[in-house]
Amino acid sequence: MNSFDVLFDIKCLDAGLPPLSHKRDEIIKMIISSSKEDRRRMSRKIRKLTKTALKNSRMWQNHEDENVLKHYGLSGTQKTFCIKILERRIILIKKFLNESDYNVF
Repeated sequence: MNSFDVLFDIKCLDAGLPPLSHKRDEIIKMIISSSKEDRRRMSRKIRKLTKTALKNSRMWQNHEDENVLKHYGLSGTQKTFCIKILERRIILIKKFLNESDYNVF
C-alpha cells in the first residue's frame, strides 16, 4: 500500500464510503458486514457516485440508455439487493475516482 492509497482511503472514509483501494471482494464484505444504518448510507453514496460517474464519464456516451441504467441497477425495476450490481458500481466508481482530477466527494 502506497501513500496515495492511504490518502485515498482516508478521503473515502471521510465521505462515508469503505476504503476503495482494497480488492473488490474486501470492499463488498466491508459493506455487507456493516451495521444496517451504515450499509444504507454507503449504498446511497455509492448509488449517487455511480450516477455521477455515468454522467461525467467519457466511456459512456449515452448515460440514459436503458441497458446501461439496468446494468447498474438504476432503472428502478430491481427492488432487492444484488451483489453483482454492487460489484459493477464499485468497479465504475473506482475507475471514475482514479481518472477524475476534481473533488467529487
